[in-house]
Amino acid sequence: MNFARETLDQCFEDALPLFRPHYEEVSWDKGHIPLEINFKAYLQIEQLGHLVCFTARENGVLVGYTMWLVDYPLEYASTQHAIANTVYMDPAHRNGSGIRLLQFAESELRDMGVRVLSLDVKRINDWGRIAGSLGYEATDTKYQKYIGGLHE
Repeated sequence: MNFARETLDQCFEDALPLFRPHYEEVSWDKGHIPLEINFKAYLQIEQLGHLVCFTARENGVLVGYTMWLVDYPLEYASTQHAIANTVYMDPAHRNGSGIRLLQFAESELRDMGVRVLSLDVKRINDWGRIAGSLGYEATDTKYQKYIGGLHE
């Protein structure tokens, strides 16, 4: 398994086959909120230096990815944070490879000057125990509510 930091141009097309199974596994309200990847917005955020992608490849085939939003929060202007926008490993490769991908990303982000990492762990696919074993602490509880719109 090879881990790397890649640009969206390097990995996005290869990631397309993984987006649907990722969505099916972790999305909260599939009946109202369809999968619609806003590639243009991802590119813009990356070009601003606020999106970093890390990949896992087996024999050149993309089998996992994690994308992080990197910035200085308004409340903590001197401490760079990174928030995992997404973390996914193909189920056939979850023999510790996801943990190694996160560890690789953590090392790279630390080298970039990031000091605080944040992960969202979905209740539908709770891997909080794994996050805890990597030193993450449960600090928040997030609530969501669908209030209507285009996809009703």
